[in-house]
Amino acid sequence: MSNNFTPSDEQNDPQGRTGDMVQILATSLRGKILSGELPAGQRVRESSIASDLSVSRATLREALRLIERGGLIEKSPNRSYIVVSFNERDIFELATLRTALEVMGARLALQRSYTSSALAAAIPAIASAAENRDLKSLAAADRRFHEILIECADHRRLLESYHALQDQIELAMLNVQKHELNIAGIADRHARLVALATNPDKFVEELSRHIREGMGVSDISVLI
Repeated sequence: MSNNFTPSDEQNDPQGRTGDMVQILATSLRGKILSGELPAGQRVRESSIASDLSVSRATLREALRLIERGGLIEKSPNRSYIVVSFNERDIFELATLRTALEVMGARLALQRSYTSSALAAAIPAIASAAENRDLKSLAAADRRFHEILIECADHRRLLESYHALQDQIELAMLNVQKHELNIAGIADRHARLVALATNPDKFVEELSRHIREGMGVSDISVLI
């Protein structure tokens, strides 16, 4: 794919970069949702977006289907897409399922000697983003820390299951706290997890608390 490829190129590329265009659109729209630019409950106006970006409705619909699979948009009764809204039950389900997956991942990952150093290497990005109050980078760095934990478990199906939930988890956290409320000490909270890597029981206990506080759920300790 050319580095100069833009949405309008679709009109002049009959042979082939439609798949690239779908990914570009999906990434762009996903970013708008996770940043809050497209807020919960807002209708995604296909005609307006297609016109603004000079893309076909068919290509846009493929991008929207990708985002729908990630759980960020859903079909409304009139069949148009809207950005999902999470209620308390949704948040609880996401927090408990996230905890179950991350605890399983931690139990496996902490058996491996490289896990602690891999997690520690992700903390400077969290600290830098927090210091600069760069909420977009902070969300990405926080997400990456937890993804590394799952990757270190070396369990393909666990990783696939976790990836399927990541966008919803991030959106739920955005809706609960807008990330603004929990910046102070965020790097230290992740460093505390790394410090407990030699004690799996303490690690998963702290991990459960970490997720509970981050997602605003009162008690999910039953899962550990």
